[in-house]
Amino acid sequence: NLPVICVTVDNDRDRCELVNFRYNDHFYIVDKLFERANLVNGFDDTAQIITILHEKPKRGFWSRLFG
Repeated sequence: NLPVICVTVDNDRDRCELVNFRYNDHFYIVDKLFERANLVNGFDDTAQIITILHEKPKRGFWSRLFG
């Protein structure tokens, strides 16, 4: 059984949308870019939830130079 991937909508943790994904060689390939997503396994009180956050990289020398 694979968990469901749920992407948070408008930074509201209570609202999320299911997204399509593929599982290949122990990697999830998600068909959408996101800032916050949840892996949900199970349901109701027994659900296990893992939150995935995208952290924006710090602006380095080259990004300041070339935008």
